[in-house]
Amino acid sequence: MIIYKKIVELLSAGETFALAQVVAREGSAPRGAGAKMLVRADGSIIGTVGGGDLEAMVIKEALECLDKRENRFREYSLDRTASGNLNMQCGGRVSVSIEVVSPPPHLVIAGAGHVGMALARMASELQWQIEMADDRAELLEPALLTPEVKGVWGKTYVEAVRKTSISANSLVVIVTRNADAEVLEEVIGRPVRYLGMIGSSRKIGLIKNRLAEKGVPAELLDRVYAPIGLDIGAETPAEVAVSILAELVAVVKGCCPNKTASLSKREKRPGGGCN
Repeated sequence: MIIYKKIVELLSAGETFALAQVVAREGSAPRGAGAKMLVRADGSIIGTVGGGDLEAMVIKEALECLDKRENRFREYSLDRTASGNLNMQCGGRVSVSIEVVSPPPHLVIAGAGHVGMALARMASELQWQIEMADDRAELLEPALLTPEVKGVWGKTYVEAVRKTSISANSLVVIVTRNADAEVLEEVIGRPVRYLGMIGSSRKIGLIKNRLAEKGVPAELLDRVYAPIGLDIGAETPAEVAVSILAELVAVVKGCCPNKTASLSKREKRPGGGCN
């Protein structure tokens, strides 16, 4: 039961990990079917599938699975006398499944204006966790939001964003009325999964320059998706929301194009308005 409790804790914290489980055993082996082990991205483990070379190999495979976001099924021979087998003396065989377990993406939309609302409505279809932060309580009334969206109010946008449950699993979209720079400064140092900000290239450049003057490292500024969204020629709020959501899905699926390599092609991006 302890390992199931840890699974809940890790998912609640927004952490992705690998679950390794012995699904079959033939002959002598350290653990039988049902033995489980969680492997975290730093290589630490919870539980065990048997120790020794078997466990070391499973951890190695699990880390590769985490890196590639793929599941695997492996069979291991524990007879050290046979060529290519693990250096163990048990003599049996075990089958191990390795599954990457991820919490649903957590989307934080800073700004309940036209673009933010359209994005929230569309994202609601994806079964993500969604929080919308704004300093206008009237825009966060449950009647205006879909049931999947949680409204988070603060006296300022920064206060509202601080009340959200941002984690390493979060996708943060900044589309505020007048506080994009302040929200970006608040979030930029956090290890979020995605951070994007709407705005023209000029506005984005000015904001980044100000943050750089305040000592924000260049590597943090470079990871901001700005202008935000994929280049689909979007103009209306709904179209811009589509472009942003497409970029978010690409990031979640691990197939988003390199933003810095194609920055010159993004000068007239959908997020390039004077918002």
